[in-house]
Amino acid sequence: MPFQPLEILHEVDRDDEQCRIRFSLNDFAEREKASYLDALFYYWSALRGDGRAIPRLADFHPSDVFDSRTCHWIRAIDVSAGRPEGYVVLDHHSKLPAPLPDGMHGRLLTDFPSRMHVEATIREYTQCRNLKLPAYHEINQIVCGVPRHYTRLLLPLADDRGDVVRLAYGVVKQKLNQGLETVSAA
Repeated sequence: MPFQPLEILHEVDRDDEQCRIRFSLNDFAEREKASYLDALFYYWSALRGDGRAIPRLADFHPSDVFDSRTCHWIRAIDVSAGRPEGYVVLDHHSKLPAPLPDGMHGRLLTDFPSRMHVEATIREYTQCRNLKLPAYHEINQIVCGVPRHYTRLLLPLADDRGDVVRLAYGVVKQKLNQGLETVSAA
């Protein structure tokens, strides 16, 4: 069964280049069947008890369910500021090229050195936050000279009032392609 992307964004900014594809949750279920992203989505869904549309942040504890190796790939963005300029990167310790060789943990998303990546990520995070719905993307990019190819599942989490204050996300690294073509949609 071919997968039908909901949206494809291809951008080039000097030496940075990216292709970002958003897929439906039906495609997610098929593409990630039996993966840890599938288990993460199932865990998130199970926390939606009492008729809540999205789980409460206070109830979301993936370390209670997943091993430390899996939790390494679960990260978070604090979106409680409500405006993209205030989004704070949490649980992200990947090494990055200068000027942020120590990673993005605890920094504003807008501190990331690639404007192209920041703007695309802000659009995706804001959409997930505002719609209060999970989002699944495949991202293939060269950012700050570093090639990356991964799939990512965004999951909104709410405070006690139901306002989205955090986005948890899981990533799965994919095999790097030679160019920035997308993985076959077939």
